[in-house]
Amino acid sequence: RGARRRRPAGDEAETPAGGPVREAPRPDGEHEQSQVDEVTALSQIFPSEFELLSDWAPADEDCYDPDDYSTESRRYVHPIRYSITLQPQDDALGPVDGSLWPAGTIRLVVEYPPDYPDASPRISLGHGMNYHEFSMRASDALTRAVGEAVAGEAG
Repeated sequence: RGARRRRPAGDEAETPAGGPVREAPRPDGEHEQSQVDEVTALSQIFPSEFELLSDWAPADEDCYDPDDYSTESRRYVHPIRYSITLQPQDDALGPVDGSLWPAGTIRLVVEYPPDYPDASPRISLGHGMNYHEFSMRASDALTRAVGEAVAGEAG
């Protein structure tokens, strides 16, 4: 996965309806640095599972490192969004055994509000399983459980 060059920060792109895409409110300097530090750490901890979804541009075209997620290397378009791909455990039977963990691969999608880490990130799940493999009820329950765990760690 690694880095993918995105639309340059500050440029406007067209939406399918033809209107401009606007950047969300920027966090203040301290919150932005915390967000970038976390993205940098997660990209190193989960190098093959991590995917940056936010638009960004190289901070310096002449000395760009695709594996560097710091503000020295990238200018981010806010909100910062990324996903981490989670694989099922070998012994997981999926939702049929009463657990919330599905039998297939899911993507945990995280989006930081401007005041993160003082506020909880927005969490969603992405997957390609059908209803029998991972029902909407099971997906909602897992999303709630992750959200509750995140809320308990806020701040």
